[in-house]
Amino acid sequence: MSKWEINLGGKTYQIPALAVSLMLVAILVPSVKYSFSLNDPTPPEILVAISIGLFASVLFLWILDATSILPFRAPWISKSVYGAAIVSILGTSVGVYKDFFAERKHPFEGEWILTIMEDKKSEPLANQSLILMYSESADFYWGYSDYNGTGNDGSIWFQVEKFTPEDGKIDVYLYLANNTKMTIKRTLQSIRHNKGFVFSEETDSTYFYIDLSRRK
Repeated sequence: MSKWEINLGGKTYQIPALAVSLMLVAILVPSVKYSFSLNDPTPPEILVAISIGLFASVLFLWILDATSILPFRAPWISKSVYGAAIVSILGTSVGVYKDFFAERKHPFEGEWILTIMEDKKSEPLANQSLILMYSESADFYWGYSDYNGTGNDGSIWFQVEKFTPEDGKIDVYLYLANNTKMTIKRTLQSIRHNKGFVFSEETDSTYFYIDLSRRK
C-alpha cells in the first residue's frame, strides 16, 4: 500500500480522492440543507439560497481546477467561474443584510410618554418618558420610565411589566414618592392608527386614566 492510500474497514482508499469527496460533502451539503429547509420562502430567501448554492458550487469547481482534477479547457471559463463566485458572494451579502433596512418587526419598541391620572381632572400621578422593548421569549412588550428626581406627590419611576398591543392589556408598577408601590392593570384602546393608546372608560367604573402616546 502506497503512502497515498489508506485502509478503512478492510477497503483501500486513495487519500486524494477521499479528501476531495469529503470537501464535496463539507461544501455542498450545507447549502443543499439550507435550501431544502425553506418553507414557503420569500423572494429574498430564494435569492439567498441561490447565491449560497452558486457560491458553494463554484468554490468546489475552483478546488477541482486548482488540484488539476478537472482543469478548465480555456482560461475564459476559469474567469467566468471566478466571476460567478464574486456575484454569488455579493448576492448572499444582499440577502444577509436585507433585514437591516427592512421594516421593524416590533413597531411598538422605542420611546413613549405614559400619563397616569386618577381621573381626567386630577393631577398626573405619572407623566414620564418610557422605553418599551419586545421580549421574543415572552411575546409581549415591557419597559421602564426615566427617573423623576423630585417626585412630589406622584411617581418617581414606573415599570411596565407587560403590554400586549393586540388586546391593549397593560400592567404597570408605579413607585411613588411616599415610598409606596401601586399596581395598575388596565385595558387600553388604540387611537390614531396605533400611534397612541388610552384607557377605555366603559370597561371599569373606577379607573385610572391612562394615556400612552409617542413623543411628538
